[in-house]
Amino acid sequence: ASTDEAPTAIELPIAYLPALSISAGQLQWSFGASSLVAHDWRASYRAIDDSSGRLIVELPQLQIAELPLRALKLDLALSPHRIERGVLEAWGSGDSLEIELRSSFELGLGVSRPVKLVLEATVEAPLDSLNGRLQAEVSGALQPLQLAGTLSGEGQVPGLSAVEWQGQLHTDGARFNLDSLRVELLGGEITGRTSYA
Repeated sequence: ASTDEAPTAIELPIAYLPALSISAGQLQWSFGASSLVAHDWRASYRAIDDSSGRLIVELPQLQIAELPLRALKLDLALSPHRIERGVLEAWGSGDSLEIELRSSFELGLGVSRPVKLVLEATVEAPLDSLNGRLQAEVSGALQPLQLAGTLSGEGQVPGLSAVEWQGQLHTDGARFNLDSLRVELLGGEITGRTSYA
């Protein structure tokens, strides 16, 4: 028998999900050599009406082995056939780095899983005079994987002038293509493209 199954549409049972509120949660999870520990986590779900609901999960004290992540928040506006609006925020630190990530997305639960994502990330290392910002906008489908989008950002690197970058990308699951990349620094410009299978 084949193990490959065709994707199917997903329908969330919004009308039947109960209201939920969890506070002061504790989680310890080990998987292989890695582990996840979350203290004082909170979660809540409430129905807006028979066809929409809202789920919020907050992990204000988070430790994941080998990752600099320290806090996470997920906020989902749900309907039976879509995540109408999702917001994922994450904060991390390591050595002298401070990292902040915010993404907003829409995800259809039909067969093709249409998706639209906006991602913003900032990195700061005040002691090293290093900072940067990255923004990505991607849209397409997850089944089969077909995504395209843009990248942009700016930053400050010690010993160099301000750096700015812009790019365009797409992927079909078999190959990742950075169709164009332009980096401006030291009064000049670097352009290029790459593909990875």
